[in-house]
Amino acid sequence: MAKHAFTQEAFGCGSRADALRYEVETGELLSPSGHMTKALDSINRLEKILREEALTETERESTESILADLRDAVDTARSQEVPAA
Repeated sequence: MAKHAFTQEAFGCGSRADALRYEVETGELLSPSGHMTKALDSINRLEKILREEALTETERESTESILADLRDAVDTARSQEVPAA
């Protein structure tokens, strides 16, 4: 059975946010439950890390960047009315 290849060349850099965007664009789930719930869980974990951990400036910037990307992907998915699976 042929499946779409999810590679850097095919769609984004391979992040969880890119996986969710791929699912929204194609309607094809890349895992049995899709990536919406995983993205929401990651957002919660990253927000907790930002609140509770002593991060360097670089770590904080990287975490905030990943968090912003995940939030954008979730907002996009919600605007397309993709269920959380």
